[in-house]
Amino acid sequence: MNSGKLWELLNSIGLNVYEVKPNVFKGYANNIKQWHTFRMWVNKSGKVTVKTCGVQKSFHVMNARQLREVAKGFDLL
Repeated sequence: MNSGKLWELLNSIGLNVYEVKPNVFKGYANNIKQWHTFRMWVNKSGKVTVKTCGVQKSFHVMNARQLREVAKGFDLL
């Protein structure tokens, strides 16, 4: 997994994100600006890291279905 692929997967599942730092994407839960924010990036081991509401966790994500499950787990979708 790389940052370009993560960008494509985030857009394909319907999350609007923007890049705040190189390869770190930030967005709002359910694309509503009054809801909590999240950040996603690909860490050094190639896993996708999600940080939101003071919780940070990494997942092995290979396709849009797996990313959608992770996003639903964090109430981002």
